[in-house]
Amino acid sequence: MKFTEINYLNLKNNYSEYLDKGKSIGDNFGGPSLHFHQRALSELEKKFLSRAHIEMIYATLASWGMHRMGNTQTKMVNFSKFESSILTHKKILNDLKGLRMENISTADLPGVIKNLSDICFALKTSESNSRIVGNSKTLAHILPDIIPPIDRQYTIRFFTSESKDFINDKGKFKQSPDFKDSDEEKYFSYILEKTYDFVNHIKADKQISLDKLFNTSYPKIFDNLIMTYIGTFRQCPAPPYVATTLK
Repeated sequence: MKFTEINYLNLKNNYSEYLDKGKSIGDNFGGPSLHFHQRALSELEKKFLSRAHIEMIYATLASWGMHRMGNTQTKMVNFSKFESSILTHKKILNDLKGLRMENISTADLPGVIKNLSDICFALKTSESNSRIVGNSKTLAHILPDIIPPIDRQYTIRFFTSESKDFINDKGKFKQSPDFKDSDEEKYFSYILEKTYDFVNHIKADKQISLDKLFNTSYPKIFDNLIMTYIGTFRQCPAPPYVATTLK
């Protein structure tokens, strides 16, 4: 599977349009999904990597669909294993805690991404062999200012599929793009590079403001805009852009 830049370039060049369309996107993720997300970030501010902070991350991931009962790979590890997996990296996580994506220099970016990748693919949050989704969502509630949550439905689809492949003729999402687990680190690094580029593109825009609800950091704003962008194709046809791909 290859990366495609067409969606990224379209969003980057027209992000103001999607900001307006996505003003109420948090309403689509209400109930426990939004509650525990906000609680996790609140506990982060109170005491970084405390038991309460990690418990709220655990609850967030469950409410975001990372855990299902029964015989399935969509299952989180037990809490003690989840907590231990995170605290193993407590020192480097503390070192990264003060960073903000919009303030990282271009020279420092590769080192930051390398550190994040090393942590992300060492964590054990899910019983699945795939690590990019559960582990990135975990880190997004530990270091929200430098990493967005990554999922297959929106993030991976955005970076690997042309818009004509988003929705089927019944208005439903087509099957989520799939890729080898061995390629996940490549996707992770690429997504963080694009997040950095996008954040630096929008950070001076005064119409963009952070809040404590759903636009909690610049990486999360990027994530919200990706969800908004893909969601618009349920109501309108794909724009007439020519896709470019990266190997």
